[in-house]
Amino acid sequence: MRRLISICVCLVFLSLPGTSGYAAKHGKIGPQATPEEETPVASQRPEAAKVKELLKEGKDFQDNSSFRRALRPYQEALKLSETALGPEHPLTIACMAHTAWLYAQLGSFDQALPLAQQALQRSEKALGPEHRLTALSLRVLGSIYGQMGAHDKALPLSQRALQ
Repeated sequence: MRRLISICVCLVFLSLPGTSGYAAKHGKIGPQATPEEETPVASQRPEAAKVKELLKEGKDFQDNSSFRRALRPYQEALKLSETALGPEHPLTIACMAHTAWLYAQLGSFDQALPLAQQALQRSEKALGPEHRLTALSLRVLGSIYGQMGAHDKALPLSQRALQ
């Protein structure tokens, strides 16, 4: 059963758009940024551009396996995004998912789990079950449960993310 769950979790990581091909070719790890997170747009609010810059900074550290150094920019991005853009803004949800994933990599499951659960709730409410950030939130939450050994919780989330 554990082997089946591990296979399903791996399939989630390999099949989501924007994760497998790019990640495999460029050695990227963890949740991948969406185009809206990466590219500042001239017409957007300055706070959104700053959030995107902080996310990029965090991802650069994360991609170099400097998880502790990635934490500060992710935390700053989340705080700024919640304050300036609102709790249900897509950038805020993305910040939550990325920060939750990072906490899990650092072994801080007590911080990762509620943040990932909140990201999923907000994403489903604000963006709907078919949105890519909802899939990202499902994938992150499933990954956290898997790392915690709660495979009975990880599997249904991973399956939903695949759908």
